[in-house]
Amino acid sequence: MGDVHSAISAATARLNDLVRIVRAHEWFEHKLAPMLGTGYASALLAHLSLLRLWPTLATTVMAVAVEASYVSLVNDLTDRDIDRAAGKPNRLEARSPVFSVAALGGCVALGAALGALAWGGDVLAWSLYGGGWVAFSLYSIPPLRLKARGLAGALADASGAHLFPQLLVVSVVYGAQGV
Repeated sequence: MGDVHSAISAATARLNDLVRIVRAHEWFEHKLAPMLGTGYASALLAHLSLLRLWPTLATTVMAVAVEASYVSLVNDLTDRDIDRAAGKPNRLEARSPVFSVAALGGCVALGAALGALAWGGDVLAWSLYGGGWVAFSLYSIPPLRLKARGLAGALADASGAHLFPQLLVVSVVYGAQGV
């Protein structure tokens, strides 16, 4: 019984570490909950059953959660030197480059798998989902690094965090009318 308890404790510690690294506690309420509200409201307006839509909505929210994880990782990765100079904690500071690349690649792969499961070949849904990834990448990654460019950074961040996810969920709900 002690081995099972140790294994559960170790798995829980790893999961807590992952949640901390991707800053899940910082974005769930502010980004995913409003997205679900928009999905529910869109379903109501379209006279669609939430029970029928629930699997697609849940998968869409999970895909956006993966996207939010990506932006947390890429932001910490590109800010390591700046954070170190400012004495600010960075969740990837003690991580190897291999870990960082694997984590980013894992986000891209999982996001693509969830998108394929949720939207299949829906070009509009994929375009809106991809728009968030692009906005977040342009926000953090040099040489453009919009986060250092005032209003352009604020617009990129708001687009990735709110505009694209909200439009995505509306697109997914109204796309379900034709199913």
